[in-house]
Amino acid sequence: MDVLPDICAAMPVHRAFGARAASQPDQAAIVHAGSEVSYDALDNWSNALADDLLAHGFGPGERIGLCAGRSPAFVAGVLAILKAGSACVPLDADYPPDRLSFMLRDSAARAILGPGEVLDRLPVSGSPARIALAPPTGQTIGPPQEAQTPGATAFIIYTSGSTGQPKGVSISHAALAAYVAILGRSLGVTQQDRYLHAASVSFSSSNRQLLLPLTAGSTLVMAGDAEMNSPLALAKLVRAAGVTIVDLVPSRLRSLAALLTAGTAPDPQVLTDSRVRLMLSASEPLHYETVAAWRRVAPPPCRIVNMYGMTETCGIVSLFTLDDRLHPATGAVPIGHALDGVTLHLRGPGDVPVRNGEAGELWIEGPTLAEGYLSGEPGFVREGSRRLYRTGDCARRRPDGNLELLGRRDQQIKIDGIRIEPAEIEHVLASHPGVRDCMILPSTERGRTRLQALYVAETGATPDEATLATHLGRMLPSHMIPARLRRVDALPRTLSGKLRRIEVEATGTARDAVTTPRSADEARLLAIWSVTLGRSDFGVFCNFHALGGTSLDAQEISVRILQAFGVSLHPAALFRFPCIVDLALHIRTATSSLADSGRPAGSRVS
Repeated sequence: MDVLPDICAAMPVHRAFGARAASQPDQAAIVHAGSEVSYDALDNWSNALADDLLAHGFGPGERIGLCAGRSPAFVAGVLAILKAGSACVPLDADYPPDRLSFMLRDSAARAILGPGEVLDRLPVSGSPARIALAPPTGQTIGPPQEAQTPGATAFIIYTSGSTGQPKGVSISHAALAAYVAILGRSLGVTQQDRYLHAASVSFSSSNRQLLLPLTAGSTLVMAGDAEMNSPLALAKLVRAAGVTIVDLVPSRLRSLAALLTAGTAPDPQVLTDSRVRLMLSASEPLHYETVAAWRRVAPPPCRIVNMYGMTETCGIVSLFTLDDRLHPATGAVPIGHALDGVTLHLRGPGDVPVRNGEAGELWIEGPTLAEGYLSGEPGFVREGSRRLYRTGDCARRRPDGNLELLGRRDQQIKIDGIRIEPAEIEHVLASHPGVRDCMILPSTERGRTRLQALYVAETGATPDEATLATHLGRMLPSHMIPARLRRVDALPRTLSGKLRRIEVEATGTARDAVTTPRSADEARLLAIWSVTLGRSDFGVFCNFHALGGTSLDAQEISVRILQAFGVSLHPAALFRFPCIVDLALHIRTATSSLADSGRPAGSRVS
């Protein structure tokens, strides 16, 4: 019998991991790129890195940036920072330099930890110390002396901010330990599990996918860039690595199911004989259509769980488990019931509780609440000795007691599971000298939500879409760049001068001339792009990026190309051949090469 969960529940997460390492030193802690790192090796590696941080003078109370990508080095870095008594500030090297510099300044991080090759190319301003994340030495090294208290800060995670800048959320050791213990018990994560890590390391979902398995004694299976760029490669990793718990946002689940249910999929049964027992979905609404598609590729006994939460609560606060009963064909899956120790309140006008069945704003109370925002923004509320968080989400309680989300009371948007505040994008767009006014709106097409920007140019100024996109890219990450930027004469405002936040149908045009297809292949590709991108105002010379194409769009297009042409094209091909004319020629060449070599249809080409 595994007795460690009860012991570890009262420990900070790095100490809980250390207890696991002592009890199961030889078990694989991490599987990545075909290699394994044992619990003992990871423990010694992180102990050595913690000693190095302390030797450089970075110990209790410090904030340390960590930039190592989705890798074993990132895991060792997280544990090392926590063991040194410091707070971890996860950084994504692909973020614009201005954004990274702001995060380091705002968090008061005096050091950045990461592999030397990553630090060398990290273009951030300011003067934080750069500490190379050394590889493991194989030596046995004990943990440093405990230095932090349960109330000390463990993580600072940045989310999109409504004031024009990203906002840092401060998470304590006590809240993080409670979160990991409660969620681990609720999901039944065990030593026998292999848990897929596919989240961006800069988001709170990464903490769930990293710390939940490592404190439960499970094995962490980390997806690499190749798997994240190809649904089929990700599915093959799940099977080959013996993954038992898959944890993905619904948009990625849709892409994966679409590929595996395609009539010409090269290995449609890749998951039917896998070990997956639990499929977790979070960060955006899960719809029953996605559940049905997933059931076709991973039938029972795989259990599907819809999860709800946010960074301000460390992560997940409620669960809804889908059983084998008949469910609606369409619509959003409920978010279910609160986790143990967490209370979900629904309040109406005047913060008065609403009755069952009535809509209200969701407030959260419990031991997993974050300390607050570094900026001091409102959201966390004290009511006597109680502390609550106002989510801004609207919900209602069904007769069966389960909660279902109804939308937002503000303008916050979710794009592929990532939280975005339109005001942050508007702040950056309005800072361009050629823009007098602007508005960011969501546009939902074929179940996919995209960003669109409407802007009013200054008198005499003629900023085009490419110029404004470049300007936005200097401060915002790629997922916050609108798919369309459309110039308008004026924006709708109320009598008091406030923008009217209404969803406007975007009919912006591409910069390139609309040129009709000149061959059957180009016509088929144009149809595929139109369906995937949800627009038809472009031609065969238009650029995939300029049309708002994303990596998920590229994956969907590659699936449709496989169905239409019998060619398995890597999604990266759309970034090398970004217009239909060039892509059609590439496919014709690839098809001829397959025929000449005798390889079967559906074979992968570059």
